[in-house]
Amino acid sequence: VRTFGDAPGLLTLVTLPSEDRAVFATRRTLTLVEIGPETLQVLDRHEMGTGLQIDNVSSMIWVPRQQTFLVSLGANLLAFIGRGWGIDLYDLTADRLTPSERYGFAGTEGEVRAAAGRGDRLFTCVSSQIQAYRINPTTHDISQGNMLALPLGHTCQGLAITPDGAALMVATAKGLDVLDISSGDGVIAHKRTALGDRFLLDVAVTDTYIAVYNLEQMYSGLGNVVLLDPSAMTQIGSFPLEQDVTGPIGFAATASGLLLQRARWQGCSDYVAELYGLDTTPLEPRSQTTILDACLSVYGSVPVHTVALGQHAVLEPLHELVRIDPSGGTMVPLKGLEQGSFERVRAHGATTIEAHGPTSMHLVDISDPGAPTIRAGGLVLPSNAEWLRVAISPDGEAALLTVPSATMGLSGPVTALYWDDGSGLPTVAGSIANSDAESEWVASGRFLYQLVAAVTGEPIHVRRFPASVTRKDRQHLLADIDQALTVEAPAGLERRLDTWFSVDPKTHDLAVLERRGHASDSTTSRSIVSMFSADESSYRLVATGDPQARSPVGVGAVKGRAVVAYRDGVSLSFSQANASVIFDPKDIVVDTLLGVTEKVVYLAVTLTGAMPPTRGVLVLQTDNLSEIARYPTTEPVLSVAEVGANLAFGAASTLAVATPACAAKK
Repeated sequence: VRTFGDAPGLLTLVTLPSEDRAVFATRRTLTLVEIGPETLQVLDRHEMGTGLQIDNVSSMIWVPRQQTFLVSLGANLLAFIGRGWGIDLYDLTADRLTPSERYGFAGTEGEVRAAAGRGDRLFTCVSSQIQAYRINPTTHDISQGNMLALPLGHTCQGLAITPDGAALMVATAKGLDVLDISSGDGVIAHKRTALGDRFLLDVAVTDTYIAVYNLEQMYSGLGNVVLLDPSAMTQIGSFPLEQDVTGPIGFAATASGLLLQRARWQGCSDYVAELYGLDTTPLEPRSQTTILDACLSVYGSVPVHTVALGQHAVLEPLHELVRIDPSGGTMVPLKGLEQGSFERVRAHGATTIEAHGPTSMHLVDISDPGAPTIRAGGLVLPSNAEWLRVAISPDGEAALLTVPSATMGLSGPVTALYWDDGSGLPTVAGSIANSDAESEWVASGRFLYQLVAAVTGEPIHVRRFPASVTRKDRQHLLADIDQALTVEAPAGLERRLDTWFSVDPKTHDLAVLERRGHASDSTTSRSIVSMFSADESSYRLVATGDPQARSPVGVGAVKGRAVVAYRDGVSLSFSQANASVIFDPKDIVVDTLLGVTEKVVYLAVTLTGAMPPTRGVLVLQTDNLSEIARYPTTEPVLSVAEVGANLAFGAASTLAVATPACAAKK
């Protein structure tokens, strides 16, 4: 079973070809969605030849921007434009995404910075040059048209076509250029430049106003939004950045007025959308809705590119599709069962899977394992869940719902609490204010653990917190164990580079894996694993293994043993005989240690023996690390759960169900 729009922020593109259709692009997948009265329904999917790309505005301005674009040319024609790739046209008739025509870029033509189009006309910009294309309405053949060089230094950042199709607005590094595109022979003429002293990143235009995003801070992407009169090109309003605390982050033109997205940063962040009718002085919003309210957000960059058509808009960075009530301006969210992510999977009874993403929850019925069905869920609206999320079961056990990303571990200033009563999806209520926002967390049994591992010098410090939490916000937990764990650093390996840890849920034993390096040379490192035994109020060191010149990816603690996963294999150490067992595959690269039980070890791997290499899950027997099964998957697996007689593999956009190959070996 698959989702759409699973990647928040810049890793998903959305466009609205018509009032009842939306197209989402995530990674290499296009998804055509029907916009119903209250829900979103997937109609079709198509795998593209290239994926989405992101790059900074420039080498001096580290503000990420899209380098791929979705442009609706009408209700039934869509252009996907990939930087360095080309233009792919898709026919949307019969509710299908049918590839229609491909135009491959040559040379610098592919360094696209923005795109806009309508009907048979399409425009892109490369640096300070505008390139026009014509599309044959019958055959969909794409032909290159005229080109125009903008004034010196006017690097293009955004494009918009006026409602009458006569002019092209270009947001540039030196103001807003107005181009005449009304000529029947396709000639493009530069008419004027407005706001010549501003660095503009985006533009939207209607009959009554032009909105531009003016960059003020070249390290954060923050700025202000300026409104212009389209005829006189004079300023008629603005939405300023207020002391780096509150500021606009994006906008879109809707049938009911200007939709402004705004963010507030005051220790925590909240993202709101406001609708302005532009008929009051000063400008006052007709309505407002909260998109995201969290203390740590990794969902995208500022500014965001908001899209709208008629009474519909897509609010970023969650890609929340809303319908705007024309009478009062209220924004009504339209929910899709298949929108979100399946990153963290958990058993919810013998035939149901609970799946969690950063901003979504789902219940998936696998009573027929060959045809999983989503029964409930979608985006959590408004999203008030923190990056770090913990579920509390009816019997008081804690489980982490967060999957570490490439840039974020299992840490954060606030932990969101999910409450599970066993009947349906958990509810989000209450939170924990973490006194240490940087150190990693583990949930095991009825406890939460935090390991403080300074980069150099200080010993590792473990804190254990009983998971006796309430539904209150920002509650503080008291540790029942708060202890320094002293491990003698081998000679020459004083510098601590990375740390992983795991807790046995039955014995509370602790396995700690460190990657250490020389104080003056971080290119040479060694991996060291230590095992600590728990009693009522403290930990004691049981054993420390020999340094290994291998690249670690994770550690698990089970039955007094440490299972250590390296890129090139797996080791099992500290058994009763103090012997080590090694799994040394020849055709597998280990990506992640997904989990360890008393019986099996689950690993996310790359199967290098296949051509081309494929992703998958490898299952080993815990006692001797013998191989039990391999499961090829369509994308990297992020979590695994044993659900009744089946296995569930959670990934960003797919959830796979497998009948265990080890079932016959019980």
